[in-house]
Amino acid sequence: MQTTATVLLVEDERELGRVVARELEVAGYRVYLAPDGVTALRIFVEQSPALVVLDWMLPGLDGLEVLRRLRQSSPVPVLMLTARAEEVDRVIGLEVGADDYLTKPFGTRELVARVRALLRRQERLREMLAADRAEGTAAPHLGPLELDLEELAAATGALRAGDLAARVTVGGEDEVGRLQADFNAMAADLEQTLRDLHAERDRVAGLLEARRQLIAGVSHELRTPVATVRGYLESALRLLDPHHPTTDPRSSAGPSMGSGQALRADLETMEREVARLSRLIEDLFTLSRAEVGRLELRLGPTDVGAVVCRLVGTLAPLAWQQRWVQVLAEVAPDLSLARADGERLEQVVSNLLGNAVRHTSPGGLVATTVSAEPDAVRVEVRDTGEGIAPEDLPHIFERFYRGPRISGERHDGAGLGLALVKELAEAMGGSVEVVSTPGEGSCFTVRLPHA
Repeated sequence: MQTTATVLLVEDERELGRVVARELEVAGYRVYLAPDGVTALRIFVEQSPALVVLDWMLPGLDGLEVLRRLRQSSPVPVLMLTARAEEVDRVIGLEVGADDYLTKPFGTRELVARVRALLRRQERLREMLAADRAEGTAAPHLGPLELDLEELAAATGALRAGDLAARVTVGGEDEVGRLQADFNAMAADLEQTLRDLHAERDRVAGLLEARRQLIAGVSHELRTPVATVRGYLESALRLLDPHHPTTDPRSSAGPSMGSGQALRADLETMEREVARLSRLIEDLFTLSRAEVGRLELRLGPTDVGAVVCRLVGTLAPLAWQQRWVQVLAEVAPDLSLARADGERLEQVVSNLLGNAVRHTSPGGLVATTVSAEPDAVRVEVRDTGEGIAPEDLPHIFERFYRGPRISGERHDGAGLGLALVKELAEAMGGSVEVVSTPGEGSCFTVRLPHA
């Protein structure tokens, strides 16, 4: 049966969002796709969706905060999507107000089935409330005992639903009064026990936060491309199944595509996601080896200027064609050689250049200069981009850190690039630092010792 229910899908990974939205549209739902928490809250106010599918790890305003804000004003069903497999995270999400939980990678058919189940549950609840209101208009007059028992039943239901502050008025010393007093004592003990458990949980969480965040970040970044590939594989298999012909749901955005063209587009997306997964695994492997001092380095006299000019020469045409950003290099004459690993130096400069171009608006400039200092060769990558907020500066070299989206840009990386720059620069005996002014641009400086 077709439905016209509206679903708000909040997912910052573009390809995963597209394939999930497509499957929901095939199932008959009207879908609004939001790439971040702020946009999601705006669409929620404007469209009043019947259900929200909400990713946990979003840039800026994360999924948990979005859920808290939704629960301040609406009982709308919320299905959380996450790559965080720890039980404590599921408990937190459910306590804040999520109605269901789905861990990446997931099957799109299971997601659609859970959406249907949540909407059916919501409809049954509305019917029950309507029936209760109708019966309440003709309810007979209740006596004191019935009122006491009704209050006790209501408080029990509230306690079961999570309201640990629920209490009843003790009306006497008879059996009902003792029952009321016992209920209040039980509720107080339960509230105190849960408070103690939360305090212990917070203490343990504080001790394990760094490790848990690392595991969660790795899990999220590995599972997301896997979930995307899985979704597109299911779509491709449906296109190839002669017994289940489908109309391309993307036809609303343009001319209808043939099944061969649609299949090729899906396969190209899967190829990009697999390449992304490979790069991510390689970056994680490099970071892990650098942290424990086991990164293989071939340190020797290196012409930093030649490395920078080669990379700028490769990147400049692409940056101009794709984003209208000019990329330039300036190398001081008679520059001394640095003690570095040429291949790792390329990774450092390439990451800094790519980051600068990605955060520079069309018409902007990325300038790289190489010069000498008394004790080091200095490489500066300066851009005229959006800059970095002061509160983000202390965190930009952390693994998986991605600051709030600015100027409508979406995050394509995993938040490992700058962490890798720092680890590689320090492994070669150098350093990296950044200065930035929001609205004016940023300057990253790498220093490497003389050969």
